[in-house]
Amino acid sequence: MAAPSSNPFEEYYVATSRRRRQALDLANHSQPVTVRFSPTLEADLLKSKKSGYVCLGLADTVSKGGEMGLSKQLEEQAVRVGAQLVLFCVWPTKLRSVRRDERGEIDLEAVVADPPASFSSRGYAVTRAFFLAPNRPAAADGDA
Repeated sequence: MAAPSSNPFEEYYVATSRRRRQALDLANHSQPVTVRFSPTLEADLLKSKKSGYVCLGLADTVSKGGEMGLSKQLEEQAVRVGAQLVLFCVWPTKLRSVRRDERGEIDLEAVVADPPASFSSRGYAVTRAFFLAPNRPAAADGDA
């Protein structure tokens, strides 16, 4: 049995595109991964797609409010999947509000509907991150 990942974004990653291998093959690793906080996550995802990015996948995690290293974990997962852009948002949450669907995604409507009184370093937070790569023509072997 494999040891659990120390990176929750790897553990809860859900691929939304079959272009992962192509993205890994074509990723320009001389360019740094851009990790960007987005208070309007869905709108920024749509803008990124319109400007030539494809969403490779997403990950939803729950963390303790005072945990450090979020950007580093997001960047590590981006490199793993061949992404060059990560868009993410964080919502304070009560653990009782966190429910995952059959794909592993957290029901954000439930999280937003029952927020804690305030954000606290002793509380919990849900992070949703989208991992994107520049859109490339489909591979000739049909791996798109």
